[in-house]
Amino acid sequence: SRVEVCIERVGRGDPPRIIVAGTVVEAALFYPGFGLHTEISTVCGSNAFTIVDTVTNLKAVDAEFELLYHCNFGPPFLEAGSQLEMPARLVAPRDARAVEGIGSYASYLGPTDGFIEQVYWYEPLATNDGSTLSMLRNAEGDRGVVVRYNTKQMPCFSQWKNTASVGDGYVTGLEPGTDHPNSKTFEREQGRLMSLAPGASH
Repeated sequence: SRVEVCIERVGRGDPPRIIVAGTVVEAALFYPGFGLHTEISTVCGSNAFTIVDTVTNLKAVDAEFELLYHCNFGPPFLEAGSQLEMPARLVAPRDARAVEGIGSYASYLGPTDGFIEQVYWYEPLATNDGSTLSMLRNAEGDRGVVVRYNTKQMPCFSQWKNTASVGDGYVTGLEPGTDHPNSKTFEREQGRLMSLAPGASH
């Protein structure tokens, strides 16, 4: 593998935009080979940042690929009574443990000793161009964090609830992805695995 990173300031306007760019190449003989170019940018003084990733198939044969953005959030957005707000056509529990909490999947407990994670799969709703979002807000509704993404690029969404004690990782994951984090065989059977032709990018 090879990693390259550079930092550059773009735009002389007020305020300027800062971009951190990097490329990772992962390839081996008889295995798929991919290049991932990422750009993380923000406008000075903003409370938002943008991630633009490009995955390229470096080999001469078609290759399946998967991407999942595991965006973890804790306090002050996560607390007892916090809510996940997002438009969805379908919400499904990952397993029997998640079934136990299906009646309150969108709400959160405070730090809970011994809590065992619960995960929910979403089929998000979006505008005609694929734009959608998810928001984690605190109990009062006066603080929140938003993850915006495009369902034409990442059609799946996972919610990871891990409201264990603070010392054991009181956190939740808002996770857009190209498919759900199941086994590759299962995702292939469901028709959710994406594939790139030689030299193609996503």
